[in-house]
Parts: sequence; C-alpha cells; structure tokens
Amino acid sequence: MLFLGTFPQVTVEQILAHLPPRPVADRLLAKFFEMKEPAWMIFHIPTFSKDYQNFWEHIFWEHPPEKVSCVGLLFFVFAHAALYCHRIGEEVPGNLGRPLEIFETFKHLGAQCLAHGDYTTPGRYKVEAMILYFGCEYLAQQDAAIGTSVLFSAIIRLAMHMGMHRDPRHYRGVTPYEGEMRRRIWALLVELDVLLSFQFGVPSNINHRFCDTEPPRNLHDDDYEETSKEIPPSRPETERTVTLYSIVKGRLSRVFGNITAAISSRERLTYSELSVLDKQLKDVHDSFPSVLRHRPFSKSLVDPTELIIQRYWLELLYQKSRLVLHRRYIGIGRLDKRYAYSRRTCLDAATEILQHQDHIHCEMQLGGRLAKDRWFVNCLSIHDFLLADMVLCLELSYLNAHAKMSSALEQSGERDVMAPDVVEPEVKSRDQIMEHLRTSRLIWKATRKDSAEVNRAFKILTKMLTVSTGDAFESSPALSEAAPNVDNLNPYRVPMFHFGAPTGK
Repeated sequence: MLFLGTFPQVTVEQILAHLPPRPVADRLLAKFFEMKEPAWMIFHIPTFSKDYQNFWEHIFWEHPPEKVSCVGLLFFVFAHAALYCHRIGEEVPGNLGRPLEIFETFKHLGAQCLAHGDYTTPGRYKVEAMILYFGCEYLAQQDAAIGTSVLFSAIIRLAMHMGMHRDPRHYRGVTPYEGEMRRRIWALLVELDVLLSFQFGVPSNINHRFCDTEPPRNLHDDDYEETSKEIPPSRPETERTVTLYSIVKGRLSRVFGNITAAISSRERLTYSELSVLDKQLKDVHDSFPSVLRHRPFSKSLVDPTELIIQRYWLELLYQKSRLVLHRRYIGIGRLDKRYAYSRRTCLDAATEILQHQDHIHCEMQLGGRLAKDRWFVNCLSIHDFLLADMVLCLELSYLNAHAKMSSALEQSGERDVMAPDVVEPEVKSRDQIMEHLRTSRLIWKATRKDSAEVNRAFKILTKMLTVSTGDAFESSPALSEAAPNVDNLNPYRVPMFHFGAPTGK
C-alpha cells in the first residue's frame, strides 16, 4: 500500500480528524500491549506512555514531520489492536465497527502518515512505525507476499542510515537509554531478516561483517529510564524479561543465518564445515534457559499461552535449522555411512516438525489452549511444515523404490548380486512416515480454505504422496476457492470514516 500509493493526497489536518477519541485510543493502546507480542520490546513502556501523554497534549496545536510520524505510529498500534480483536473474536473498543474494516482503515491512515513524514529519512519513532506497518501487511495474511519482503528491505536500509547496525558505544550523542533501545530494534530486525530471506529465497539484507551491535540486555523496562546515566547489567537468564525471548532467538537466528548462507553459497559446503555448523546449532539449543525449553502441552498446564507459543517458535526454528543443514545428504546417507548421521538428523527433524504441527492444530480447536491464538500459524509456519512434508515424501520414495527393486530381484533370483548396497537401516518405517504425512495432509485439508497458501500446501503434499506411493489421493478445490485474505477484500478502497471533530484530550 505504501509503495503503490493506493490512497488520495490528504492534508495533515484531514488525517488528524480520524484519530479516535482519547478514551477509545487508550483502550486500543491497552489492547495492543495485551497481545504480549515479543516484537513489542521495541517499545520501552514507561517512556512510551509519557510520549503518548505528551502527544495528546500538543498534537492539535503543532504537527511538524516528526509529529506526523508519531500519529502514524499510533494508527498502526490501533490497527494491530483491531486485528487482535478480530482474531480473538472481540469487538473493537469504542464500537468503531467490524474489526477487519477498522484494521484496514487504520493501516491506510498510518501509511498516509508515513508518506507525509517522508519515511525515507531518519527520525524519532520512524523505524518503529515502519516495523508496525510491516507487521500489518505481513501478519494480516497467511499467504506470503513478495511486497512485504521488499518493504522489509527498506526498513533495514532506514535503520542502517540511522546507524543502528553499529553499536551505540561508537556514538557520543547517543544516551544510554537510546542506545539500549537501538539494540532492541536491531535485534528484532536481524532476526526477521534471516527468517524472511529464507522464506522468500533471497540473500539476507544484512552483511554481519559490517555490523557490531550488541544484543540487548536481559532487563525489565523498569530497570532503567530515559535519564539513566548507565544501563544496569543483564539479569540472569533464569529470569524472564521482555527481551529474553529475543536474546535467545537472536543466537539461534544467527546460526540459522550462517547455515542458509553456507548452503546458498557458490562454493560447496564441505562436510567438515557442516559438522562445525551442526555443533554450533546444538550448543545454542543446549544453552536455552529452562523457561524457554520446549515442553509438551501436557507439561505446560499452568504456563501462560504466550510463553508456550514462544517455546514452540524456538523449537520449530531449531528443527528447521537441522533440516535445512542436513537435507542435502538424506539420499546419499542411505548408501554411505559417512553421511548416515545427516540422514538420521534430517528425518528426525522433519518428524518433530510434523508432530508439532499436529499438536498445535489440536490445541487450536475449540476448547484448546491456542483456540484464540490461530494467528500462531502464519505463512512462515506453513513454509516450515511443508518443508518437513517434502523431506518425508523424499524418504518415502526411497523406501518404496528400494522395496520394489528388492522384490523384483528376489523374484528373478538375482538379489544377492544386484541389490543396492544399503548400509544405513531404516530410521523411520514406511508406516511411521505415512502416518505423519497422512496426518499433515488432513490438517492441510481441514484448513485449506483459510488461505491460498494453505490450499497450495495441500495440493503439493497430495501430489508428492501420489508420486511417492503411486496411489491416488483426492486433490483440493481450485486455488481460487480459497478464502481471500484481508487485503484482497478491496485493495483500492479508500477508507474515510470519521470519528468526529478532534477534541484534543
């Protein structure tokens, strides 16, 4: 929306006229932080609350470009709150209308503010506003859109122009508070850059040879403030703070980034180099603090939902990293014992991912722990589950081909002299693999109308099973029958509903 400019030229005064009344805005802001999204660590809540109060006291009397950026930030906050209300089945505070329509409206207004404030130039809260806008475009749809990848690249560039890729200790004019908040923002950008680059199949935007920004410290927001002369040392990682998840995921993301860079390089990755990356991955996984270690739902009965989701996010990224690192050797690992470890690792990771898909799907049903958190499965999760499907289908095709060859040779009496020399026994039996794939396919089938991406995953898995087994599987409806996402409702609609004249407070 921002790049295409699908909105009319309006004045700042016209944009301000769409601000909801202060009481409604307060409730929307509260709903936004109620989400407990890890990415919200980019806001220091005590300071943000002061800025929010100051905003309402002065916005209607002065609105230079930086003020317009603040307005845009608020509109994106309100948009996320409306989307959250839609996902949990609640009305938007203030009875403003249907949640998805309100979401679209606030997103449009926020994009207009970014354009008015010239989002290409550095400024206070501009990177944060762009991140929230990216979240609106990315999280509102389960289908991966290339435009979101391009948008994210622009955010990285803006952050670099502001010097966020270099640690704040290099800048004399940056206060301790500002430096710590810059570390938080950069940590989030690095994490997202690795994941999105792999999802869209393009190189990362960030070259770490030119970056030295340290991770944020494991601190609560109340541990420091704007006027702090220095930032206190990190709390132990046995204590969960607003930044702990991002600190841990940042370490894992860095290794995953090294893995994707190595396997995508023009120079072939040697097996000794692969072993080094495998050890790095294990070491990072072993270093997870106990509070963020994966555990099944049956052992998380009293844990908050957002903590359970964070554990699953970390575990899925770990298993995906193993899968991506070792999948090149899944075939040769059957014939050459030097690579047998890679084959076992790859199949184990794929199986774990599909088991997580099954557990998550079950908990998303009515009465489950994740019934109100269906957003947990987005286009990135779909990509991970489908990757595991592909690996198990590949193994299934090997098993079937070997079984057919062995049967044919036995019948001809030539098995002893012509049978392939398989040195690695079955890691997973054909029945075990088929059980995982059937379950995954049933999940895709049950949810295929949620988005075109899910429907596509169902079709791909169905086709792969047909090729791997030779059996016929029922296909899905045409792609066009998948339910449209939010943005497809009417991409050129210009929302201009009016909350009434601005009151100032």
